[in-house]
Amino acid sequence: MELSPAPAGSPPPEALMVAGTLCAKLCHDLAGTLGALTGALEMAEAEADEEALSVALACARELTARLRLLRAAWAPEGAGGDLGMLVRGLPGIDRLQVDAGAGAGLDGPGQRLALALLMVAASALPRGGAVRLGVARGALSVEIDGPGWAWPAALAGCLGEAPGLDQAAGSPRDVACAMAALLAAEAGRTLTLAGRCLTAR
Repeated sequence: MELSPAPAGSPPPEALMVAGTLCAKLCHDLAGTLGALTGALEMAEAEADEEALSVALACARELTARLRLLRAAWAPEGAGGDLGMLVRGLPGIDRLQVDAGAGAGLDGPGQRLALALLMVAASALPRGGAVRLGVARGALSVEIDGPGWAWPAALAGCLGEAPGLDQAAGSPRDVACAMAALLAAEAGRTLTLAGRCLTAR
């Protein structure tokens, strides 16, 4: 699936470039150390079967998955990869059931946007639940269901033709909403919300 070029009046590319470059630097700075930590823990695990070691190794693997997701979704080059593998880096993935099968044929920009939407969806399910990615007639959507589901309050400012991103962009907790809106605008899409479904069309 291909996404159309951004129309006139979409956010300046510098906004995405700065955010993406920041993400790329973060991933670069952490990836080497984290890779070394994971390798060392895996070697240590072969010689010691301790609970603390297992917890540390699980944390290292979770961080590795998170970095892969952030690089694929936010870094300018959009590293890409298998969507089913990348969603393992979603926050709270152990409490989520994610169906991303519909995105198997997405191109690079489409995959970046899909991952951005999935990150927003994950933040809307603090107690866990189900997330389903949909692709239909050029639109991407995520539908959520779970106990106490609630879209982030900052998402409201990211919707529509001329989103106001100030609240979301200024908060680390809500920056995923801002990035989703920026990526949608870059692809010539706008975000809309209807109940449990967030759509970029």
